[in-house]
Amino acid sequence: MWRLLTTLAIFLLLFPLQASPFRSRIIYFGPRLVDEKFEILRNLAREPKGAEKVRKFLDKELLPGEGKEEALLRIAVQNGVISNDEAMGFFSRLSGVKGFRTTLRKVIGNKQPKTQGHLNELRIADRSSQYGFSVKGIGERFDDGIKSRPTDIDVVIEKNGKTFALEAKDYAAKNRLPMDQFRADMDSLVKFQSRMEPDKVIPVFSITRMPDNLRDWKLLQNETAKRGIKLIVGSADEQAVVLNYLETIS
Repeated sequence: MWRLLTTLAIFLLLFPLQASPFRSRIIYFGPRLVDEKFEILRNLAREPKGAEKVRKFLDKELLPGEGKEEALLRIAVQNGVISNDEAMGFFSRLSGVKGFRTTLRKVIGNKQPKTQGHLNELRIADRSSQYGFSVKGIGERFDDGIKSRPTDIDVVIEKNGKTFALEAKDYAAKNRLPMDQFRADMDSLVKFQSRMEPDKVIPVFSITRMPDNLRDWKLLQNETAKRGIKLIVGSADEQAVVLNYLETIS
């Protein structure tokens, strides 16, 4: 008994139990940034090119991956980007997923439209995981041989041997859609499918809102259909429901 208590005491000295960044509960017990360094990191996130500055700062810190994720989620909560409960959900379901930490850095950046787009990717991954999907990657880097530099596949999830590759867009309904960019992203999805096992990969193009401009909507339907890409519309929660349905019929 004394040996057990001594071991526990030494562990607590080395790794003191600390409250999670999320205000109401403890979910992380490992090493984390001290308050002074956290404030430096939080201020860096607000600066131009904040995501890159945050990356360089964290790279110098002797923290495990979970500790770096915790710091990023703490910033997201304190800056009002996500709620306490959502942060805890992200941590419990996406921690360690390829691309999770990179996308988190982008979420706490100071470019609002891009921040919302990356947050949408995290939410789709998170909600899909609650339907039994395994999240294989978020913002997965991919050289399609078409674009001048490597692109990325926004979300890659898998269930029952079927892989869903998503290009996820978050645009206000009133905005015109950048169809040239969308076509290029669709072509990347097709390339990704062809380089995997094509019969086991389902390419999906998603948008959070149906555009007010009906011409854009028709174009989007036609461009996805002729490439064999599934088109889904809705919030991250709604998209997860549709993806789960697609898995059962594909």
